[in-house]
Amino acid sequence: MKNKSISFFKQFTKYYNSLSILKKFLIPSIAGFMFFLLFYIYILSNTNYMKESITKVNKESIPLYETLFDNEFLLQKISFELNNAVVVKELDLIKETNIYAKEMQKKLTFHKDTIYKKELDNIQKSFNEYYFEASNLSKDLIDSTSSYDYIHFKTLLVVSTYKKVLNQYQNLRDKIKNEIKKDVNSIYETSSWVLFNSSFAFILWIILSSLGLFFIYKDMSYKISQIVEESENIAHGKVNFHKRLSSDSIDELGLIVNSINTFISKLEESHKDLEYAKE
Repeated sequence: MKNKSISFFKQFTKYYNSLSILKKFLIPSIAGFMFFLLFYIYILSNTNYMKESITKVNKESIPLYETLFDNEFLLQKISFELNNAVVVKELDLIKETNIYAKEMQKKLTFHKDTIYKKELDNIQKSFNEYYFEASNLSKDLIDSTSSYDYIHFKTLLVVSTYKKVLNQYQNLRDKIKNEIKKDVNSIYETSSWVLFNSSFAFILWIILSSLGLFFIYKDMSYKISQIVEESENIAHGKVNFHKRLSSDSIDELGLIVNSINTFISKLEESHKDLEYAKE
């Protein structure tokens, strides 16, 4: 692992030294762009998740929640109309409740493509049982031919199925309410996490970009100071013919260093020629 790290560092140094000055200063910008591109993909994926959650709440959960309230009202209306039919002894009023029953079933069927299909099927089954027993009981009460025990048994059965339907509506409402709360909390947590990561990523980018620019600046500053120092020595006749400027890079400063080294070599040759001529 250590050898791989050393090898990678050497390859990176070699690549860095082969770049021009402009490209070196563009490294932090390019690295920052790549970093934010990856972070943008991360934000996009979380945004899509939040969008799906919001769509689910708006198109499934809330409309179904409202439908359950509407159906409970229709259920109570059916019970009230059946009771009125018995009071006035009108069988036609019992038939008119079919309109409300069909409307309830239509509303439930519309939402069966949601994740609550099983609960809706159970509610519809219980309601059909209730409506069948309640309608028959109302007819028996109007006819007044059934025995007291039979009527008492049927009444208890109707009351039991009615309460069962109401409980199923209540349980499903509570479940939907909890799901909505869960989705809203999830959206809030995701958005907070994205906001926190965005702030952290921005700060990290500022720090890394600053460090990168500082390193490049120090590298350029060191090479320029070498060139300036050697140029001053040449200007004052203090050339050290046994010393050459070191440079591993092949950028513009590297070319200048190589030119100065070549110039020193030529001065050394000229100096040797003069010394030889004096002898």
